[in-house]
Amino acid sequence: MNALKKLSVAFTLTLVTFTNVGAMQSTAFAQSIERSTISRQVYNDFVLEPGRQEIKLKPGESTTRQFSITNRSRDGLVFSLTAEDIIGSENSDEPVILLGDQKGPYSLKDLVSFPVTEVTIDLGEKVTIPFTITIPEDATPGGRYGALIASNAPSKEGVTQGTGTTIVSRLGSILLVKVEGNVKEGGSVQEIRIQGGKKFYWTKGPSGFEILFKNTGNVHLVPYGTISITNLVGSELANLPVDAYFALPDSVRYRLVEWESSMMFGRYKATAEMTRGYGNQKDLVSVVFWVLPIKFIVITLLALLALYGLIKFVGSRFEFKRK
Repeated sequence: MNALKKLSVAFTLTLVTFTNVGAMQSTAFAQSIERSTISRQVYNDFVLEPGRQEIKLKPGESTTRQFSITNRSRDGLVFSLTAEDIIGSENSDEPVILLGDQKGPYSLKDLVSFPVTEVTIDLGEKVTIPFTITIPEDATPGGRYGALIASNAPSKEGVTQGTGTTIVSRLGSILLVKVEGNVKEGGSVQEIRIQGGKKFYWTKGPSGFEILFKNTGNVHLVPYGTISITNLVGSELANLPVDAYFALPDSVRYRLVEWESSMMFGRYKATAEMTRGYGNQKDLVSVVFWVLPIKFIVITLLALLALYGLIKFVGSRFEFKRK
């Protein structure tokens, strides 16, 4: 009986010991979160930074990085922290698609861990939170892609009246992770086209150009380059920079390059010279387009007809004699 009592006491002490270890870990996690006050001005939103992080790791390695949330809405806002996988998109306005609970072909979400799953932030407060990415020893070289998601549900006053529906705000910070090794890099620019679709002619100069890049490898690429616009005789009107952007594996990515054109008339050519983002390989693609400002042409023709009519009228009413 005494032996059983001693065993019970020992078990209780062990349980208390483990409980204390858990409390110590929780305290350590809490201390790893940094808080600072920015501004208490209300914008009715929140900010997640940075928008994107690129990370290189070897199989078996891990790294700890940081991201921050700034609350610009109200006091006591509770944010949930999760990780989701992403895939590429053909929509230039939506470069990536969040997969929620689904796993992507280059899944990252199970490799990301947070010290906490929820954090409460007051108005004007910026909270910096660490996260850890751990690559398994047997990981295949290539890309792993996901996003850090911060989401919050509004207060009871924010519930839509009459429907009982709660709108949850979400922001994501993209993670582009490259597992080093024998990776497959491949991709090229497929085409350049004028923003707004294909037309036989344009009544005014284009407002921009879209570049389609297709990634056929298993790691993301970062293409960049320039677009040169020339007229019928080959004179360059503009040279537009194409800033570096990322294209995920097994996907296509449209990049919109805006342009404020001046008065144009006739045949033009837009040529994109793009570096693929690996091995110094480049692509050269072009598109030809005509600009025929119908309104200007009609006004010009009417003016010429009016001038012709005036000359005929004057000629029929007056006789000019040589002295």
